[in-house]
Amino acid sequence: MGFRNRIQYLLVHKSGLSNKEAQTCIKRGDVHVNNQPVYDNQIFTTYDQVVFRQQTLWPEKQFVYACWYKPVGVECTLKKENPDALVHSLPNALKDLFYVGRLDKASEGLLLLTNDGHVHDKLLRPQHKVPKVYEVQTSPPITDMHLQAMQQGMQILGRQTLPCKTKRLDANTWQIELTQGLNRQIRRMCHKLGYQVTKLKRVSFANLHLQNLKPAEWRWINREDLM
Repeated sequence: MGFRNRIQYLLVHKSGLSNKEAQTCIKRGDVHVNNQPVYDNQIFTTYDQVVFRQQTLWPEKQFVYACWYKPVGVECTLKKENPDALVHSLPNALKDLFYVGRLDKASEGLLLLTNDGHVHDKLLRPQHKVPKVYEVQTSPPITDMHLQAMQQGMQILGRQTLPCKTKRLDANTWQIELTQGLNRQIRRMCHKLGYQVTKLKRVSFANLHLQNLKPAEWRWINREDLM
């Protein structure tokens, strides 16, 4: 972080003070970061709150986060001309947010919505290997041998999938945990093994869990809930 992420720079550019005046105000404890007075020209981050004499200088906008149960038939696109687009199904409180980690139209379950681009990068960059858990049903019911094949990794789209975790829940339903996000990865792995996916539901993403949400229901969450 450079000088633009320091208290003095923010104070000068948001309050119209000179550098000397800003230094005096900081030393006097007139600036609060996360409700605590600061006395030096410290660095502030994207998620800090900076207040000067009861005026909020930072953040310039409030980051919000929501967990929404995407129903089957809703497409993860914000293009309004598409009648099945996400924007037509979201409640008004969520319409200005973007999704993090898409689900295809035939899939359902947990979808994270936010206006925080930093979280988008943190959760989706491959090197971070953020876990995503899905409940799956196939026709015919998958065998334990083929669940083991998925765990070990397999070739799809000309690439080797990373090792993953699988667990049988009952005769027709199983769970898979991925740290990779190849296009339609679960459906493609199942197809290669001779199965058709009949139900695909994401039940967790990072530290978020679907819990008792029903299709089209949602709840606000905190950023701390994500990591």
